[in-house]
Amino acid sequence: MGYSYNAPSWMYVDSGVADPWLFEDSGVAEDAVLDIPPATYVYRNITATNNITVKYDCMTGTDCAVALQGDSAAPLVLVICTGCYSNDKSSLIYACDVEGDYEMFTTGPIVSSTEYNTFTVRYDSGHVTVYRNDATTPMYTAKAPYLIQNINIIGIGGCCTRKSVRVARYDPAWRTDTWLTEGRGFSASDSLA
Repeated sequence: MGYSYNAPSWMYVDSGVADPWLFEDSGVAEDAVLDIPPATYVYRNITATNNITVKYDCMTGTDCAVALQGDSAAPLVLVICTGCYSNDKSSLIYACDVEGDYEMFTTGPIVSSTEYNTFTVRYDSGHVTVYRNDATTPMYTAKAPYLIQNINIIGIGGCCTRKSVRVARYDPAWRTDTWLTEGRGFSASDSLA
């Protein structure tokens, strides 16, 4: 049986028995709109790094977050939340061994349930910046009190409401047509993988 070493442990795909369309590069997957249920993240595995930039479009009523998970023995997850708490705050939220909200700021209405907003989230060895749409000044900046080392999983989603997210237009690695073979999927747990 052939399988990907990057696939989540609960799923292995054998290209000899799976439908061929699972392995093709075609369709709208290049600019797919991901429909993410409440309290869920769409995620992908990456090569471990301490510096990451994620750019995506999000349409939701509240909470459109990026989650970063490191490869430590006890995984620590940092959620960089925009439009949290009734769509007027941004904060850093930790899950797993360390829990709680940090660096919370009231930023006013951020997300919309009727139109997409583009977010660029940067994590550079603990320094977090979030840009909205074409702004040259960050709408949110913070220093993470607990560093996430060797980030190897990125998630986009969050709690509370459904989200429509477009991310493959900015980073082809998010294309949905290779999810079953390259360590991608949905997660509703504190650990993304």
